Amino acid sequence: VSPSTVPPPVPAPPPPPVAKAPEPAPAPKAPDIALEREKKLKEQKEQKERELEQQQQQQQKKKELEAKQRAEDEADRKKEQQKKLAEQKKQQEADAKQAEAKKAEAAAKQAAADRAATLKRMQ
Repeated sequence: VSPSTVPPPVPAPPPPPVAKAPEPAPAPKAPDIALEREKKLKEQKEQKERELEQQQQQQQKKKELEAKQRAEDEADRKKEQQKKLAEQKKQQEADAKQAEAKKAEAAAKQAAADRAATLKRMQ
């Protein structure tokens, strides 16, 4: 018999499973109280830091808004002041023009009166 015609040996069947006691479940570990406390404190610290940062951002935003409002108010005030000054100048010019007109009218009346008086004397 040649070696190529010999069938390979059949592996032995695995032994039947032996009923063994299940491994006891690992006993629940007692929570590490110090570790838990440290973790909780760390979380609280991080939360406080986030809240503080948020508060600072809100304060910064509030400051910026207030500064912007002040700048706008100042610009409005200056604009109003310029407007008042322009109105005052316009009024002064109108008053000066009116005074000039009255002066000219008075001078014309005086000249007419002088002419009339001169004519009367000539008669």
